[in-house]
Amino acid sequence: HNAFRNHLDYIIHLHSSDKLQQALDQLDTWLEILSLHVKVEDDFFMPALTARGFIVPDFITDGVWRSK
Repeated sequence: HNAFRNHLDYIIHLHSSDKLQQALDQLDTWLEILSLHVKVEDDFFMPALTARGFIVPDFITDGVWRSK
């Protein structure tokens, strides 16, 4: 998750450096990567955790539904 924050910091830096098109391009890439990351977590990690008895906190599942 640190990589997401670092990439977002880079996008903000591009925007503040008046490199708007580069920032928008990077933001598109960031959103695509985030979407794939969420899919992997939802499709692989969450089922594996719940199968082992882990109870997923409501704030996590609530956030997933709000983001869709």
